[in-house]
Amino acid sequence: MSWTLFRQSLRQNWFLWTLFTLILVFYLTMVVLMYQANGGAEPLLEVLASLPPEFVSALHFNDLSVDYTGFILTVFYGLLAFAISLIYTAILALRLFAGADEDGSMSTLLAMPLSRLKVALTKVVYFFVSIFLMYMVIAIAGFLLSYYLSEEVLAVGPYLLMNLAVFLLVSAVGALTLFASMTFKVTLASLLGVGVPVLFLVLYVAGAISSQVSFLNWFTPYPLVHTGLVLDASLSLWLICAALVLVSAALSSLGVLFFIRRNIGE
Repeated sequence: MSWTLFRQSLRQNWFLWTLFTLILVFYLTMVVLMYQANGGAEPLLEVLASLPPEFVSALHFNDLSVDYTGFILTVFYGLLAFAISLIYTAILALRLFAGADEDGSMSTLLAMPLSRLKVALTKVVYFFVSIFLMYMVIAIAGFLLSYYLSEEVLAVGPYLLMNLAVFLLVSAVGALTLFASMTFKVTLASLLGVGVPVLFLVLYVAGAISSQVSFLNWFTPYPLVHTGLVLDASLSLWLICAALVLVSAALSSLGVLFFIRRNIGE
């Protein structure tokens, strides 16, 4: 790993990271204020009861908890947070490899006394570290927002578990884009690396609309992490987390192997 290259990646992408982190923190702030302003979840439950069931199901608000921690876990760590994270990981992954190949900066980088393996590993490490730091900031923000803006207290264990699980899920989906970016030119990398995760998100929404299409959930990883599973903190959650780590490691390793062998700048 090259610390010089790591710092360069940090300088080139700090604004992107800051922008998406602030968007997620802003969204989390709105969720906390929504609970506090309404004096709990009951008013929102009444509103949801007046909406079409299919719409509520698509948002995955069917089992919305009146408990503060359950409310935050369900409303924040759902569709919108997944979508925002997907956009961030897609842009970053394409920037780090396929985009750098397209604009010629990768050829310049490889002309330096750095092996392809070191270049690839450094960029991969930066990719996952940036996601980890994003969700670490979100976790800290959740505690601070609850302390200063709400009269309620977050349950530390479930809240941290949810952040860990969502970080691993976002990383695993992002690793698919990273693999495509390391393996293909920017057009095909965008098509596969962005198209497939977006399809996962569409299936996540569609599979919740009706029991008749619930089988669609088998083709997307997003339903793996949900509030009920986190609150139970069962063995299943840890097995899912371990599987997500293995997926991220496998896709990243495979991408590095393809990157080492592919022709750059042609």
